[in-house]
Amino acid sequence: MNLKPFLALACVCAFGLSITAAEAAQTPPAKQAASAKAPKLSAFKWYTTKAEALAAAQKYNVPVFVVFTADDCSYCKKLEKEILASSTFKKEIKGKAVGLMFKKKSLRTPWTGDAADCQQWLIMRTTPGLAIVAPNGERMEPCGYRAEKKPKEYTERIQLCYDKLRKEAQPETEPSSDAPAE
Repeated sequence: MNLKPFLALACVCAFGLSITAAEAAQTPPAKQAASAKAPKLSAFKWYTTKAEALAAAQKYNVPVFVVFTADDCSYCKKLEKEILASSTFKKEIKGKAVGLMFKKKSLRTPWTGDAADCQQWLIMRTTPGLAIVAPNGERMEPCGYRAEKKPKEYTERIQLCYDKLRKEAQPETEPSSDAPAE
């Protein structure tokens, strides 16, 4: 029995596997995970813990919109009524982010537990406090509250972060060797 064809096939397969392994080793693990097709987020949902929000953000590869509010804060009430409850905000943010909301009874009481950890993590010094965070937990953009801002101004910032994540998740394409040199 002639083993040469089988040996040749084994060499070709081994060579192909070694190239694939070398390519994978050159791609950062975060890029490999992000480039895997993430399921589509169909609705916006508020979470109450950092762990849940980041897990959802990683699953769908979307940013986390973090909000700190207090019941006795007039600006917080205005934010909730005019921005977060608006149809524009709800429509524009749908499928592009997950929410993480921390709410306390009084401005005078300190944040506790997960909220206190997130406040330090995001360097939040004001209430209401807002930030946009990447699925890996890195702060992408602060977006503090201003009473004169409209819902569209917040959703545009979230859209920019969403687009940035989508762009980073796309595999890099190498220039073709057939392309003419400039």
